[in-house]
Amino acid sequence: MLVITDKSVNDLNPLFYQNQDQNKESLASKNNIKEYAMVHSTNFFPKNNQILCNYDGNKVGKSIVQYHGIKKEVKSLSHRHTVHFTLNNIVESTGDGLGTWEQPEYIVVEPFYIHQKQFVNYAVNDYYVSGDNYTWGSVDLEKPYYLVREDALDKIPKGEIEKGNIIIYQGDAGVCLRRFLKMLDYPVFGYEENDATHSNSSEMDQEMATEFRDLAVNYLQNNSFDGKEKRKFSLHEIKEILDILYENHKIIYSILNDDVVREKIQQLNISEDFFNIIVGSGIKMSKDGDFYFDTDQNIYEEICNNSKVNLANLKIVWNAYNSLQIKEEPKTFALGDINKKTIADIFLFENFGMCQTFFEQIEALLLRLSNSLQQLGVFPDPYISEDGFYLNIAFNVMFDWKYDTIKIASAQDTLEFAYANTLKYLNNIGYTLENNTQNYSRGSMNISYLLFVIAIIALGIIMSFVFLTY
Repeated sequence: MLVITDKSVNDLNPLFYQNQDQNKESLASKNNIKEYAMVHSTNFFPKNNQILCNYDGNKVGKSIVQYHGIKKEVKSLSHRHTVHFTLNNIVESTGDGLGTWEQPEYIVVEPFYIHQKQFVNYAVNDYYVSGDNYTWGSVDLEKPYYLVREDALDKIPKGEIEKGNIIIYQGDAGVCLRRFLKMLDYPVFGYEENDATHSNSSEMDQEMATEFRDLAVNYLQNNSFDGKEKRKFSLHEIKEILDILYENHKIIYSILNDDVVREKIQQLNISEDFFNIIVGSGIKMSKDGDFYFDTDQNIYEEICNNSKVNLANLKIVWNAYNSLQIKEEPKTFALGDINKKTIADIFLFENFGMCQTFFEQIEALLLRLSNSLQQLGVFPDPYISEDGFYLNIAFNVMFDWKYDTIKIASAQDTLEFAYANTLKYLNNIGYTLENNTQNYSRGSMNISYLLFVIAIIALGIIMSFVFLTY
């Protein structure tokens, strides 16, 4: 098995850093895709020679969502259909700061020309620098090489090693990758880490809009929606989904990008926000009056080309939404009547009124303690999840901000316990921080006094020097 190390020779600089005249000689044309290698860094070995996008890999995340003041941590399927590559170099970090890839476990190298038609975005500028290049959909590799960090070889699933060419790399990933590219007679390009192409793309709009939609659905339906299944929704449910999206400012404003379509929806008296949220969420109305979500592919195509949006269907949804009477507020309860209920009970949207009552009591407690907590620089923010009740805490001690998440009660604990434990925790943290702050202040006073004494001594020396001079 071939081993590449970063110790044998000097690093190979990208063409970007070399003389531009030499660039033209070494690379016949920057559009010569036969000299492009697509490079993908990952900590997951591609099974069956396939790099899965997040959507196909069923990646699930969690976020805090608020509705009528109640914050819940809910799940959402990742609707990212893109797979990201660099060209003829390695990614070191992502422009959004969310990913760092200095020493990935696996680096995939594949000839670009095989997959050129699948790429939504790729580019190499005149200085031989390339940024974020990505496909739409998972990628089936045909002629892959896998550079494997030496400590990750044992993590490759059995039966996968013989499906691709495995090369062990030792040392700096960037140096090893560039050395390997030269072994394959590929030129080395520069890499632009701040490329914001994907962040401002229709692909990102589709991804964000559908993920926001799923968060709203799972707030209402107790994390039961997997983001893919075909499910029917009533008009009341659609209204609540839209209300949650509005309340959390989860509207993608760049979806309406066609001036002709903009003029048409204005003539239909449909707001642009409504267009963005309905098209981005893929909300459609069936002939029997139920609502459903369109496929991600159709949503993406409508975002890319607004003229594909069925404005007649959109107008029907608009009229139905506006004709709906405001739903009655959920019934509230006295805390004493529900204090034996568990956190798991009030997480269910069916018990939203109970949840609201509990949160009102917690908010009243926080308000009662607010003066003391704020003086100590403690700012708690409650939320509920499937597995318990939490406080997000922001601490500000001597202008130094710190953040923590504290689990106050588990899913099976009662509301009575959760309330009492919240009070106990806040009292304890207040006592601890007050003592720490006093100790810090005493230390600061001691240092200040010492500096004052030193300053007086220094002033005395200076005055003595001046006196002796004269």
